[in-house]
Amino acid sequence: MNLVAAYFIGMLVGAVMTLAYLAYLGFQEKMREKEEEAALDKVQSKKMGLDDRMTRVREIAKEMIELSSASGGPQKNALDGKYKNSLMKRMRELDEEKNALLTSILDDGHDPKLTTIDETGTVTEMYLSQYMAEQGYKAKPKKKEEPKAKQVGKFTVISGGKPDGNTTH
Repeated sequence: MNLVAAYFIGMLVGAVMTLAYLAYLGFQEKMREKEEEAALDKVQSKKMGLDDRMTRVREIAKEMIELSSASGGPQKNALDGKYKNSLMKRMRELDEEKNALLTSILDDGHDPKLTTIDETGTVTEMYLSQYMAEQGYKAKPKKKEEPKAKQVGKFTVISGGKPDGNTTH
């Protein structure tokens, strides 16, 4: 009798370990796919032009508004709460993508003018840098090049300097 019990316990432990290993492999695959997707999004955002990125930001904003209205009502039961949690997760993902796109636009040196509408319906026009500052984004400091001076004959030529105006020599 002990031999039969040991056999079944061994089979049960083996099955549990196999399922745990398969779940671990699935988790690793899911994480790898997420990393690849994030890297691909980063590469695509670099390849996308300014208009393409702004169009994508507009699409994200529309989708976020739709998700917000879908999750706005009271929670009815546990299943509805789980659905609302998934909506909120998707909204966070979209917000991160939107901020990444807007940050890449600023990092490229563009500062377009935006029209924003807040919860009360107030329409505000502001520059992207101002909007991102309100969101808490701090821009990377721009590197200023030092003017380089070189001696040419009896003159000193400064590259990167400003012209004197209408001077003749």
